[in-house]
Amino acid sequence: MEKEQKFYLGLDIGTNSVGIACTDENYNLLRVKGKDCWAVRLFDEAQTAADRRAARTARRRLQRRRYRINQLQGLFAPFMQDNLFFLRLNNSQFFADDKAGELDGDVNNLFADSGFTDRNFHEKYPTIYHLRFALQQSPVDDIRLYYLALHHIIKYRGHFLYDGNVSEVRDVHKLFDALNTVCENTFAENTPHFDIEKADEAKDMLLRSKGKLKDTVKSIKQLFSVQNDDCGKIRTEIINGFCGAKFSPEKLLGDAYSEEKSFAFRDVEEDAFEAMQSTYGDDFALLKAMREIYNFVTFERLFNGQPNISSAMIAVYDKHKSDLKKLKGFIKKNYDSDGGKKCREMFSDVTQKANYVNYVGHVGYGKSRKCVKTCDYDSFIAYVKKFLMDGNFAHDETYDEIMAEIEAKTFLPKILHSDNGLVPHQVNEDELVKIVAQMVRAFPETAQMASKILPLFLFRIPYYVGPLVGSNSWAVRKSDEKITPWNFRDVVDEAASNEEFMHRMTNKCTYLHGVDVLPKCSIAYQKFNTLNQINKLKVNDCAISVPLKQKIFAELFLVKPRVSDKMIASLIVREGAVAPGDSVVLSGKDGGDIKASMSSYIQLKRILGDFVDYDLASGGNVCENIILWHTLNTDKRLVEDLIVKNYGDNPAVAPYVKQLKGLVFNDFGKLSGRLLTELGVVDKQTGELCTVTDLLWNTNENFNELMFDKRYNLEEVIAAENEDDNDKVDYREVQKLYVSPAVRRGIWQSLQMVDEYVAALGKEPDKVFVEVIREEGVKGDKGRTHSRKKQLLEKYKNIDPKDVENIDELTGELNSDKISDMRLRQERLYLYFRQLGRCMYSGEPIDLDHINDSKLYDVDHILPRSYIKDDSLDNKVLVLRSKNAEKSDTYPLPLGFTNQQGWWKMLRAKDLISSGTYDRLMRTAPLTDDDYNDFINRQKVITDQTSKAVIELLKRKYPGATLVYSKAVNVADFKSKFDLYKCRETNDLHHARDAYLNVVVGNVYSTVFGVRIETYVKDGEKWKTYNLKKMFTRDVPGAWNENSIRTVKGVYNSSSMCVTRYAYCNKGAFYKQTVYSGNENITAPRKGKGPLANMERYGGYMTQSTAYFAIVESQGKKGRIKTIEAVPVMVDYQSRNDPDRVVKYFEENGLVDVKLIVPKVKVRQLVSYNGSWVYLASITGNRIGVYNATELFTSNKIDMYVKQFVKLLEMAKNPMFDVNCEKYELTPNRERGEKITIDRDSNIKLYDFLLKKFDSEGDAKNKINKRFQGISSYLAFGQNLKSGREKFVSLTVLQQVNVLSQVMKFFRCNADTADIELIGGSKGSGKILFNQNITDVDFRIISQSPCGLTVHVKRV
Repeated sequence: MEKEQKFYLGLDIGTNSVGIACTDENYNLLRVKGKDCWAVRLFDEAQTAADRRAARTARRRLQRRRYRINQLQGLFAPFMQDNLFFLRLNNSQFFADDKAGELDGDVNNLFADSGFTDRNFHEKYPTIYHLRFALQQSPVDDIRLYYLALHHIIKYRGHFLYDGNVSEVRDVHKLFDALNTVCENTFAENTPHFDIEKADEAKDMLLRSKGKLKDTVKSIKQLFSVQNDDCGKIRTEIINGFCGAKFSPEKLLGDAYSEEKSFAFRDVEEDAFEAMQSTYGDDFALLKAMREIYNFVTFERLFNGQPNISSAMIAVYDKHKSDLKKLKGFIKKNYDSDGGKKCREMFSDVTQKANYVNYVGHVGYGKSRKCVKTCDYDSFIAYVKKFLMDGNFAHDETYDEIMAEIEAKTFLPKILHSDNGLVPHQVNEDELVKIVAQMVRAFPETAQMASKILPLFLFRIPYYVGPLVGSNSWAVRKSDEKITPWNFRDVVDEAASNEEFMHRMTNKCTYLHGVDVLPKCSIAYQKFNTLNQINKLKVNDCAISVPLKQKIFAELFLVKPRVSDKMIASLIVREGAVAPGDSVVLSGKDGGDIKASMSSYIQLKRILGDFVDYDLASGGNVCENIILWHTLNTDKRLVEDLIVKNYGDNPAVAPYVKQLKGLVFNDFGKLSGRLLTELGVVDKQTGELCTVTDLLWNTNENFNELMFDKRYNLEEVIAAENEDDNDKVDYREVQKLYVSPAVRRGIWQSLQMVDEYVAALGKEPDKVFVEVIREEGVKGDKGRTHSRKKQLLEKYKNIDPKDVENIDELTGELNSDKISDMRLRQERLYLYFRQLGRCMYSGEPIDLDHINDSKLYDVDHILPRSYIKDDSLDNKVLVLRSKNAEKSDTYPLPLGFTNQQGWWKMLRAKDLISSGTYDRLMRTAPLTDDDYNDFINRQKVITDQTSKAVIELLKRKYPGATLVYSKAVNVADFKSKFDLYKCRETNDLHHARDAYLNVVVGNVYSTVFGVRIETYVKDGEKWKTYNLKKMFTRDVPGAWNENSIRTVKGVYNSSSMCVTRYAYCNKGAFYKQTVYSGNENITAPRKGKGPLANMERYGGYMTQSTAYFAIVESQGKKGRIKTIEAVPVMVDYQSRNDPDRVVKYFEENGLVDVKLIVPKVKVRQLVSYNGSWVYLASITGNRIGVYNATELFTSNKIDMYVKQFVKLLEMAKNPMFDVNCEKYELTPNRERGEKITIDRDSNIKLYDFLLKKFDSEGDAKNKINKRFQGISSYLAFGQNLKSGREKFVSLTVLQQVNVLSQVMKFFRCNADTADIELIGGSKGSGKILFNQNITDVDFRIISQSPCGLTVHVKRV
């Protein structure tokens, strides 16, 4: 019987592409329907819902504001003597002749009495705050004034972040108390503390300060007696933060944040600050406590010593008025000879960008008022400063006063300011109560109505109740009665609504399908996280014993919110785990102190005492429920209600409800309580049944090791738990994944592609190999935000010349213009300065001028790559080539190398090398079986949650397949070893090639590393047959032989893969939300009917979003024509209720006798235009914008060349680079020392290769050439290349490379354009457009399945 062919499937999943490949066991591509089974699926990267969520939040906020105003009008209506008052108010935004019938032509918007009009009102009350202030002082006899004041207060209530009354929210003591509490939970040692007794004095100093920030910081430091020790440095950063100065996250929180830039709270908007939580994790609590004090001080400055907000705003108004008079007088006095030109420039010129007109947003008043684009305060005062510096005003008192206020940023303040958002609602509530009391005194008949105003002001729909109506509503009602601000709690069941909200919001376990995850602060989850980290601790290169590990957990982690290495080392010494006098070196962890914490246990223990231990030991859920309720609710009132309802009769809990209410627990983890504490796992050696947490407590294995350790049946237990869900994988399951929308789209596309190949081949895969891009989608240096140069210079400052004689010389080298941050991206250069210019193994000086000479120096992996693929900087050092050869693959470092230990200690002490580098250099103990097994496990284990999620879904769909994680670093090494180049700049085919190599490399690695180290024992010696460097140099039965590489290279260099693109219909926003006026490009009115439909008067919106295209036939001047038309999102939305809306829209826009030929053509749809394949993208006027859809096939040699010249262009950004060189030599593979020469002849050869693609007389069999003949944009670009060839030849080599890189952009299948000005073209060359009239065009719509196996062509 013929042996059945194996089916291996590889996936390369990214955020805008998926590559897939299907092979047999010998790595030949499978074939089906006459096509090789590998493909690339392209798609636009999915965006997060942040913008949509923000728009929805804003829409609901405005709707609820309008609702409150309407309710307020309803309350006042029976008492209003002026029957037209509300009508005038509601029509105030319209021109006089657009107002409702009774008001037609009325220029007044508020008052139209014979003796009291709008003019009189504004003269008496220049701002609304003047009115609010006056109404608090004494009664008035006009109820309309009360309405206007209350209207303003209820419209702009202030935030609801704080509990308590107005005096409590203005108390700074509790903020410093909260800061101290957070500091205790954040710092294991050197815990900063601020004396609360000095809080008021600190507040007064902050409010009084008008000088430089550094002086304020200095004063506050003196107040709190800040010393220059380690604790003092942390306190300094905290003080910098809440004073509004820049502070360093690294100096504040340690090395873990070395890549985060210093910043000041004043430079970070609230939304951007909240987004930092994902970066700082638990440490964000400290930043938040600091910002609370900063916000408090900023808010208090608004009061400026005034008793209430109205008085404060009136003071701002008076100050602005006074400053404006002073500025006008100064300009008139000193520039009176220019006929008022300077005055007009400052106060009435609408062409400026930051003058007074831009600052206030308008010029003129009444009918002559004209609005202009506003500028921010910093831009305005910079403009004023420059404006006044044009003259010579030395010793001018007025000039000095103005400049002093400009420096202090107190000149010309405005009432409307972003800091107003810091005002808590209690401040406005205080004024509302006083105004209502005066109203009742003036109008006693309003007493009953007045009692409803404060509840209306305070009315809020809790976020956990959500929308009250609609398909997305989850609110639980007690009755069907209409909801009002006064019966909300009687009609809505808040507790039940919250439970429903909990169910909707809780994520699902990474391993157990459909099971809710634990809160991140859950005691069980924190215990898992802590044990998972400390289980791999090593003391002086030896694995920590289980009893010692348990002691560290019990005596440190259960007592201290943060545990430092120093604390652990002290306990180890105290327990006698090291010989007396020996130092303690901790390893087996990430650099720096262990981040895990039992903070939740500690916080609850402080409040509830021994009851916490009793609750946990007895299996109770009191503590875990309190943590869960806090995690799900920011509404502390609801948390308090839940505690009282469930544990109000528990004597151990009831007395402490208020304290428990004040706790803060945020975020969810990724694992469930069932996985950690309920699943029964069998120890096959002992037969004992235990949980995951039990195993972590009683062993030194971490969770990933437990998963792969055959001693336990954890993997089988999880599979059994999920067995019933194996056939339930659809898009809803993908939506549940705890990944970004960008990754989620890639996962769904990959599942569709797998299904297509499985269906076509008629069987499930035997093995599936998956590589998924990291969640953030950032690789290499793209994510680096810090300056390496600045960091190194800062660290050099702490080095004494007595310790490093040449430190001044090194500082000079580093400070020179030749060493830029861009140059420091070069690994060798960065290591040179990190190692203070010395070989790490010998201590000998390294010649900076010859640092790139591979005959002299090497970058060595301390832990050899024959053991593990670790390319991090922690594992790299710059050394003499001779010392590297001497070391070879020996580890730990051989004798003679370790005499540099003193030098390494100094580098670590000065923070020039990480603890990871230091630990690896210092190790002297031989590698053990555990070490070897750890290396093997690292080849098998993937910690990335996204990869795990994909694997879990594929397991459910194809339970018979073996699922394997494929590591990108292993594939990259394979490509480097065999000169297989990947170049993103040439085409998208590399995605399929990567998927193919995931099969090849993944299969070899999984075959080799599917066993423990015992397999590699030979003649009593270990490791002889295990060497990563020799992975592909000898046979691996069933995975690799001497013929395999020929097969792999043959497939890799093929271009037979299909490339498809995901097409879609847009939805969401109808247009950009900015309202424009007086702009001819306005395409949509503010409202569909009424006065606001008049775009000339009231402006409108620009840039309507396109939902999809339609191919339309209509009557033209010379007969029937066919055109491609865009259908806006708004029209698509309207068509749901009106099937003829699309046709009507086309007719409204000038088309006659419309007939829809193809009603819907999606965005990014593949079409053929006279034989040219393109993707539909956009419409501009009567031109259709498209992307190229024909991939450029390039050989491996061309890919290698292009990859190197891209690197050359990056190097050329260095100002010291020789731009006129005739030949550049680059080293694509430093290990082999091979050189690639970039020169004139090679550039011209590549140029002619690209030019030939536009040659219509070329190879008749070449379909690719024909694809570039159908659209005039292609022909024009080809003609530019042809006519510009002579110019190209005459350019410098670097200029030629620049042109080639731009030409490559033209061939990419995206929106890139090419700048070919150097050869006579234009900057935006290559933008592909064609006329929307396709009457005489061979136009075809090409529909492809995800893998391209099925193709349907429709000729239009």
